[in-house]
Amino acid sequence: MFDDIPVVLTPIYSSEVNEAIPLLQGEFNFIDSDQKIQGEGTIEFSWYPCPGIWFKADLYERISKECSETTLEIPKLNIQTKARITRSFYGSKSSIEGQLAPFDIGKGDKLSYLIFHITNFSSYIGSGIKVETKAWRGKIIVIARLPQGKAGK
Repeated sequence: MFDDIPVVLTPIYSSEVNEAIPLLQGEFNFIDSDQKIQGEGTIEFSWYPCPGIWFKADLYERISKECSETTLEIPKLNIQTKARITRSFYGSKSSIEGQLAPFDIGKGDKLSYLIFHITNFSSYIGSGIKVETKAWRGKIIVIARLPQGKAGK
């Protein structure tokens, strides 16, 4: 019976409780009505101050005016999305921080792989799962239904 219980999955990478999850690092463009400012920074999923996708970027030049909303362009992924600027720092080096609006990745493109995170709820009671000689009820089942003839390899 113990042999019939599936082995627990090992995470690709893990983080500490409430630690931000890095999603992307690289160059970004911030587009306002009259200018396009380049910068470099990170995009991450963060739990605080509220759960969402957040960005931090050092700008190559200063934004000419104070703004609370902009369009963030990620050239590497060919994506543009609205972003809300929550903090800005101007001086010898300008930087901004903020939250991204919801957006679709790969809409209309073929998806090669997907990595996502599921929060570890310690009190979750699911199906049986095991590690070495210990077993417990904590298995979550995720099902994706693909159109017929579209299954990956």
